[in-house]
Amino acid sequence: MARILVPHGGTVRGGQVFDHHFGVNFISNKDEAPDGGALQAYQDAVNDLASGGPVSVRFPGGGVAENGDFTVLDDGAVLPGTHTWEFLEDAAANGWSVTIVLPTWRFLDLGSMTMDTATAAAEVETFARSLLAAATNLGVTIDGFEIGNEFDLMAEKTNGAAQLTGAEAQAFSDAYAAIAATMTRVLDAEIDAAGLDAAGDGDAPWIGVQALWSWIPDTWRKAQDFRDTLADAFDAEGAADAVDALIAHIYPWLELEANPQDWLTGETHIIDTLTATEAVFGGGLDWVVSEWEVSFGAGDAIETMKDHYDGIKQLEPVVALFTQMVAAGIDAMNLWPVRNGAFTSLETLNGEEKPLSYLFDMMSDQLPGLEVLDLNGKAPGVMWEAGDDIHVYGYEGDGRAVFYLGSRSDETRTLDLDFSAWRGRGRAPTVEVSWISVDDPEAKGYQQGTAIGTRAYSWAGFHADAAEILTFSPYEMIVVELVYRAGAGKTEIGTERHDLLFGSTGEDVLEGRGGADWIYGRLGADFIDAGDGDDLIWGGRHGDLILAGDGDDVVDGGLGQDIVELGAGADVFRDNGQRRFYGNDTIDGGDGDDTIQAGLGDDLITGGAGADVFDFGTVSQDIDEDTITDFQPGVDLLRIDGVDYATIEALVAAFAVYSDGTDTMVHLGARGWITLQGIDASGVAGVAPPPEGMRVSGSRRADRELDGTPFGAEIYGRGGRDSLYGRGGDDLLDGGNGSDWLHGGSGDDLLVDGRGYDRLYGGDGADRFQLGRDGQTDRIYDFEQGRDVIDLAAWGLDGFADLAVGAADGGWTELRAGDERLLLRAAGGDAINLAADDFLF
Repeated sequence: MARILVPHGGTVRGGQVFDHHFGVNFISNKDEAPDGGALQAYQDAVNDLASGGPVSVRFPGGGVAENGDFTVLDDGAVLPGTHTWEFLEDAAANGWSVTIVLPTWRFLDLGSMTMDTATAAAEVETFARSLLAAATNLGVTIDGFEIGNEFDLMAEKTNGAAQLTGAEAQAFSDAYAAIAATMTRVLDAEIDAAGLDAAGDGDAPWIGVQALWSWIPDTWRKAQDFRDTLADAFDAEGAADAVDALIAHIYPWLELEANPQDWLTGETHIIDTLTATEAVFGGGLDWVVSEWEVSFGAGDAIETMKDHYDGIKQLEPVVALFTQMVAAGIDAMNLWPVRNGAFTSLETLNGEEKPLSYLFDMMSDQLPGLEVLDLNGKAPGVMWEAGDDIHVYGYEGDGRAVFYLGSRSDETRTLDLDFSAWRGRGRAPTVEVSWISVDDPEAKGYQQGTAIGTRAYSWAGFHADAAEILTFSPYEMIVVELVYRAGAGKTEIGTERHDLLFGSTGEDVLEGRGGADWIYGRLGADFIDAGDGDDLIWGGRHGDLILAGDGDDVVDGGLGQDIVELGAGADVFRDNGQRRFYGNDTIDGGDGDDTIQAGLGDDLITGGAGADVFDFGTVSQDIDEDTITDFQPGVDLLRIDGVDYATIEALVAAFAVYSDGTDTMVHLGARGWITLQGIDASGVAGVAPPPEGMRVSGSRRADRELDGTPFGAEIYGRGGRDSLYGRGGDDLLDGGNGSDWLHGGSGDDLLVDGRGYDRLYGGDGADRFQLGRDGQTDRIYDFEQGRDVIDLAAWGLDGFADLAVGAADGGWTELRAGDERLLLRAAGGDAINLAADDFLF
């Protein structure tokens, strides 16, 4: 397979993603609770999406806002007990901001085609004044006011035909212009009276007017006449300057399937119409798409639509449409709908989530703050087609680049991509790969079993296995994120139901609460508290603190030194298999019969109450040196390569077993050691005492793994760039020649740097760092003042006064004496205020 180079496109001017591109719709006849306000199911669904940031909710919906069971103006004044008040209370409790849709058809006399603007002015004045006061009282932000819903499409339906005569079209244009101008004038006055824009910073609620007839060319008479009518009506009301936004709805149907590249700007007239219409108001307006999706999920062609867009087949088209809208300059969007019987909804009315729900959640977590990339060069559109039926959409900013790769094929596809054009300067970026797939793409969307995963790779590791990593199941979405520098992290809080919590590139706080949650820490040292429920938890890269909580949880710690408390329940922990010091995890099983699958790294494992299984050889062949603090022979099991061992005698029959009178150590040969703390097996036949005088020597070349044992050992690197790891016991580590890496592990260790630029880690215990005289710069990364000591006898100094001590870049403390230089810091990265007691001379 030929490797394909990913082009390096530039960002699209004005194509930045914001939180308000991820707004949603409330539909009063679907989402309102019997006693008012939002159904708990709706609140949970929105809060799951909004767990990563604020969300704007359009109320009370689309067509229902004009002619449903109620319109907001039916409330009169917004007081406790009214529909609007009850919804605002829920918005306040959940931290939502709100857009209000004002009805217009109630004021239209179809016989005379005139609007009762006087009644409209009175009703809007009462409603807006009380609404703004209620919102201020409850602490709710009103994002804006949308005047009417799809007035043009509803006009088409009044004569039962798809076409209106010129006179009919003009009559509807006149009617809408009149009511919109009147409402705008009244709203502007009430917003000013409420003092919401006193600072003039633009934080007041916006007032939005529909861009009627946006689906026809702006040069046609219907569109031109409407703009002229708007100008006349708003000039008459003196309200032209009060308009802040133009409103449009976008549903491409199957046309997007035919042109995922530039359907919005290449085949529709929407952007041209918005541009022409905003000129009526002097330009500079926001463009708000208050409803959007591939389809609104109903109509004569519904079954054909499902064939193309149901379930996972909807993912790539939604990314295509979203990207096209942001690139075209759309400022805010509200997805349609959250809960509905329509196949395009995020979930069903029974709460069954669809693949799109997870994608939209992931996008809202990953994309705000980034800008759309034009990967298509001089050709129209921004999408790049890679291979057969794989569409690529790119975003960049905030120290990272994100690529959404969506398959449009019903067959397996494989890509071997080369991102070398995105290598950047300095250190190569980390590559984070996430994916959304299903078990049956031909099933109904809500019946497709969705699988989500994420994994971090080094730059070289990703490119070595790119063709395997980028193998797409039918219609799968794979996201490749290149992380040049970590972000600030964020806090996500779930609900009492099933949630997806998708972390960032920084240090996150992720709280699942109730429900069977899927929690992905991703990059950064995260704090994860899953709460109750049978949760799936992936810590991701770096050392995480994971509290699994009650329930039968499955925890994958990921890379880094993780601290994991599994809590109550029959839990499963899976080690990631990261070797040596970097994968040293601490796991506490808590109550319940747990299965702990240990791998590489020196892990400290406590089973807790219950009959636990300690599984070795499942996640990796080698295990390094693991310690179990509370193994109970006859109750717990050691499972090694699929074979269960319940007693010391059974272990002796299969492995070399040692005991020092306090602990018992099981040797799996070159694969590693298992220490059973608190078990004295010295009286068991076949158990040997600890070996003495263990010595490990390297070669004259670079030796990557010179490791110790649970007992004290002498480890010599000799020549080359060596890596020495003492592990347990009181060890001697001597790097010899070459620039070496030395880590003492636990115990009171002696670390001898030898010649070269050496990196020294004492680990736990009272360690001694013995520095030679070689004219090189050595570093100590975890000096523990009061426990560790630095031996400078070879430097030939009389005492502490002969040292030049100061601060160096990066938070290091610097020591100099002649040609010798040492940099050191504490384990947490802090500089140290050194004293004479820290040295031996």
